[in-house]
Formats: sequence, structure tokens, C-alpha cells
Amino acid sequence: MTKPGALPDERVENPPKPRDAGGRSGGARITVNLTAKANAALTEAADKSGDIKTDVVNRALIIYAYLEEIQRTGGKVMIQRAGEDVPEVIHFV
Repeated sequence: MTKPGALPDERVENPPKPRDAGGRSGGARITVNLTAKANAALTEAADKSGDIKTDVVNRALIIYAYLEEIQRTGGKVMIQRAGEDVPEVIHFV
């Protein structure tokens, strides 16, 4: 089932399950250094969604790749805030 506000894309609705390096394929274990702002955003997203931070990061990377592909192929990523009449174009830098 799609969460409210989720993109209707198979990769977003059913992200691949990460696997460990013990012979199971697909995933990778990495270490990242988050800025204070990114860490706060990760914590907020996990708290609001009820997901663990690993799942939030996995979903965020899948969504980011999807949106980058839209822009790379000439599409536009737009949002429309509640109460606003006109959607705004989002640019990734």
C-alpha cells in the first residue's frame, strides 16, 4: 500500500531489501558522515514515518535516483503545497 504522499513508482513502493555480505546478494554496508542538518532530517523522517533510519536512507536514495533520472531526461520535478494554487519546480544542484 502506498503511504500518503508516496510516489507511485514500483521502486519507491517496494524498495529492494538490503542484504548483508554473508553470501546474500543485493545490499551493501556503508559508513557515512552526516552533517548536523542531514542527521536532524534523518531523525525527523524516521520519527514521522515510524521507519528505522536504515529504511529511511534506503528510501531516500531510491527517490533521489528516481528524481535525478526525471530531470536528466528533460522532465520536471514539481511540488504543490497545501493551500497553494500553483505548483513549483524543484531543482537539484
